[in-house]
Parts: sequence; structure tokens; C-alpha cells
Amino acid sequence: MTHWTRENLERVTREYLGDDDGSPQARKRARILAAATRLFMERGYKKTSIDEVAQAARVAKGTVYLYYPSKAQLLVHAVALEKTALMARFAPLLDGTVPPADRLRRYLEIVFASVTELPLSTKLMSRDAELLEALHDLGDDELAKQRAIGRGWISELIELAAPGRFSAEERDARAEIVIGVQFFALQLLSPEARGALPLDRYQPLLAEVLAAGLAPTGPSPTHAVTQAVASRAEDTRSEDTQAIAPQSRRLGSKRATRKATRSP
Repeated sequence: MTHWTRENLERVTREYLGDDDGSPQARKRARILAAATRLFMERGYKKTSIDEVAQAARVAKGTVYLYYPSKAQLLVHAVALEKTALMARFAPLLDGTVPPADRLRRYLEIVFASVTELPLSTKLMSRDAELLEALHDLGDDELAKQRAIGRGWISELIELAAPGRFSAEERDARAEIVIGVQFFALQLLSPEARGALPLDRYQPLLAEVLAAGLAPTGPSPTHAVTQAVASRAEDTRSEDTQAIAPQSRRLGSKRATRKATRSP
């Protein structure tokens, strides 16, 4: 499946945010998510109630539940709304402006550059205890589904950067590395981590180094190791064969001698 198309990105957006068609329903959803995002940041997830979200959004409490069955679902959709700010930045990855081999690096640049611009997402990825508790409220199946979606998008970028180099399993493993790194993006970009490097220099360098490690050029290290192991095994078999052959000949000669001795 090709994930990186404008149509697919818009489909995923509609799945979380509904159609932005200017209808009364769309405007209500937008107000609810905007109110929830602000309250989650100001008061924290636990201290924010659905009543407060409804009041801030100027809708009835039942209207909030009509669109979002639980507070945890409301958080997930609020995070999705926040990420729509990146849509314009992702456009070059969708319209062919960025060559396929460079899209993984560009994606990582966007991710690192947006860390300070998406406060709710950053708080979640930095393992804020309250927000992590909210995610657990969604259940393991939903969390696994969300992770699989992200893994699929990133895995495709790795394939574009290094076509045919890795198996699907290897690409997915590398995609998991990217997801894991995002949990520590805030720490990686901190003054303590980057030392004397200015942020606008450090961010693209970090993306470049990670992209080169995730999808390097040249023979696959995994394949090289496999070939080396196979070669050593073949050499061992050859040495064993050479060692056994003289013994077999000697045994054969002894049997022939005994047979001749017994013959009348």
C-alpha cells in the first residue's frame, strides 16, 4: 500500500477530524477539540472534565459525548488536530518535489522542527504520566492499531530511501526505531544534548545522521553477516570432507587387505 499520497493523508485526517465542510456539526467538532486542547495544556488531562470542555466549547455535555465517546478519545483527536499544522510541510513528500531517496531525511527534519510547535503531542511523546494514563484507557488493541499505522508510513519511507535493501520485517524494525526516537525528541534537542551547536543546525544534522543509519547505501550489514556465516559454514564442511577422505581411503584399503587374506 502507498501511504504517502495527498488523498490518503486527507482520508486519515477526515477519519479523526471529520469533514471540514463548514457545516454546524464541523464547527462544533472544531470548537470542542480546540477547547479540549487548551484545557489539557492548562489544567492537565486528569483535572479537565468533559463538563468543562463542553462549557468552553459552548455546547451541551451530551454533544461532546456524541462526537467523542470518552475523554481518552477526545485526547487522541485533539492530538490529531494539532498535527494538521504539519500538513503544508508534508506537501513536498506527497507531490514529488522531494526525491524518493530524500523523503525519509526530510520527514525526520519536519518531526524534529515541529517538537516545540506541537505542545500537546510533545507532552505525550515525552511520556507525560497523565497523558500516558489516558492512552492506556484506550486499550491495548487501539494502541497497537495506532502504532501499526505509524510504522506503516515510516516503513514506506525507508523502502523509498533504500529500495529492496531490507525485508518487510527489517523495515518495520527500523520504523520502530524512529517511533522510539520521537519519544525522546524533546531531550535530544535540549541545550544539554546539542552542546554548542545551534538548534537550526542541530535539527537537520540529527535527521541526516538518523536517515543514513536507517537506510544506508551499499550492501546490507545483515546480509553481509549472513553471507559470512554461510561462507564459514561451507569452509568448515570442506575442511571436514578433506579430513575424512584420507581416513575413508585407509579404511577401504584395510578392508580390501583383510578380504584378500581370507580368500582361498
